[in-house]
Amino acid sequence: MNNQISQRSHKHSGMTLVEIMIAMLILTIMAAGIISAVFTVKADAENNLYESSALNVAMSFIEQMKSFDYGLLEDPPTNPAGKDVFTFIIGSGTALEVPLDEDITITVPIVSKSDGNVVKELDVILNVSKSVAASFDAYWLQVDYSWDHPTRDRAFGGSVNSLRSEVSTY
Repeated sequence: MNNQISQRSHKHSGMTLVEIMIAMLILTIMAAGIISAVFTVKADAENNLYESSALNVAMSFIEQMKSFDYGLLEDPPTNPAGKDVFTFIIGSGTALEVPLDEDITITVPIVSKSDGNVVKELDVILNVSKSVAASFDAYWLQVDYSWDHPTRDRAFGGSVNSLRSEVSTY
């Protein structure tokens, strides 16, 4: 009798094929969820990198405009086409002449190797404008920026605004 109990419990001590298949299904669903979350986080991080790079370029242009002599804002130079232009410093000290109220494209390095070779870059479209402030002696400065996401089929953008007056604000 004791021998029969021992054989019976030994016979039923493992998992059935159905139990193993259900466990594998649960494991597969969990792994798929984790992999999906990793790809979502990677895409969000990549988008944040592009957004911050484009925003930094636009802020650089606004800060340079704020540092221009007030007389230059009142009477900017013109290009041969008769458009008002400002000269901005980009990259490693390169001067770029930018016409007001026209789209320009600047290629921005996003990822570079230690030797300086650019691995990934982004084309940022900028539109620089200025307008007279209505209620006081100043200029509203604005830089609109946009970019086409390299891996998604979408365009993103925004704008940066500031005020420049002859009155010191510090």
